[in-house]
Amino acid sequence: MTAPVLSRHWACAWLVLSAFAPSLSMSVALAQPQSKLQVTAYAKEYLQLEFEQAMKLANRGVVEAQFQVGRSYQMGVGVEQDFKRSQRWLRRAAIGGSMDAVVAEGQSFEFGWGVPVNINRAFEHYNRAAEQRSIRGMDALGHLYLKGGGAIKPDAREAFKWFSLAAAHGHYRSDDDKQKVTQQLTPVALEYAGYRANRWERYQQGREAVVVAKREDFVQNSYSSPYRYKLVDVYKLVDVYQLASRARQKP
Repeated sequence: MTAPVLSRHWACAWLVLSAFAPSLSMSVALAQPQSKLQVTAYAKEYLQLEFEQAMKLANRGVVEAQFQVGRSYQMGVGVEQDFKRSQRWLRRAAIGGSMDAVVAEGQSFEFGWGVPVNINRAFEHYNRAAEQRSIRGMDALGHLYLKGGGAIKPDAREAFKWFSLAAAHGHYRSDDDKQKVTQQLTPVALEYAGYRANRWERYQQGREAVVVAKREDFVQNSYSSPYRYKLVDVYKLVDVYQLASRARQKP
């Protein structure tokens, strides 16, 4: 119950930092106009408090909080920038299943944050996250294909594909990026890029459905086993039911 509250507060904190505007906080918005220095001090103190709260939860094993701590160290938000600590916390979160952490690790390789630049490893991280429906992973792939690097050649069609997928799944910025890429494509190339995006989406839906069916068959066939409790724990029934529910909701 604590992690969603943390995430909501964290989003507010990022808004305060990025805009440095009094209107982003109800208490500040209702107050008299303040100087930029005052607002910056308010944002800094707010983010420090958020970091402290995230650290408490991260030490208790909350994966989302571990990601937030790692990201804070990576970007120097609420705490002094420290790439080594960032990598340590992001790795813990990634092992715990956070695709946001996987994307953040990929960004370390893309931009050389504490590690040598390695575009190919960045691509591997982004692609892994995208396959798990991470909209940040999809968006990162779009930007990587847009500018190119390493073994990745600039490809506006691939960029459009990933921006389209990220926007369709709710990424706040990808729709604008998709519109910008549209101007670089001919009508035929644009239609083909859209086709590739739809084909990828259908493939992922089919793959998820197969995984759900195989896991459910395994659970049903092993229900009478004297080891069924151990097997059920290994295969994480909660995850199976979540996947099945998501597959049924898709057209």
